[in-house]
Amino acid sequence: MAKVSIIIPVLNEADNLPLLFDNINRLNPKPQQVILVDGGSNDDSIAMIRSFINELMPDNDRKIDWQMTESKAGRALQMNTGAALATGEVLLFLHADTQLPLHAIDSVSKAMKRAEWGRFDVQIASRQPTLRLVSQMINWRSRLS
Repeated sequence: MAKVSIIIPVLNEADNLPLLFDNINRLNPKPQQVILVDGGSNDDSIAMIRSFINELMPDNDRKIDWQMTESKAGRALQMNTGAALATGEVLLFLHADTQLPLHAIDSVSKAMKRAEWGRFDVQIASRQPTLRLVSQMINWRSRLS
């Protein structure tokens, strides 16, 4: 099983963080490391991340190495900052408003035996037919390119 570091750029993501934390904690198997890189949030994101890491995840229950750091704003800057701290063999970059399939780490490990990179299909959580079509088009474009 590959050791996976998940890197998440964060900027004013307080509304998304509870679902994100829950999703990552339910992954089976677990990633080795999760690095949240804040780019200067002015909402409750930083406080929520610190609270989650320091209070909600007691040391004796940790199966994931959760870390938080800060950088200048900008998705690429934040991802590079997180990548510099990563200890995993595989880097998985994730948007804070994204949910991974519960088997994501196993899927990544298997895919890395065949390729140097990979992606998951996009599924937009909406009942609007237009957004379902958008997610299909994103997936087709990703497969072709």
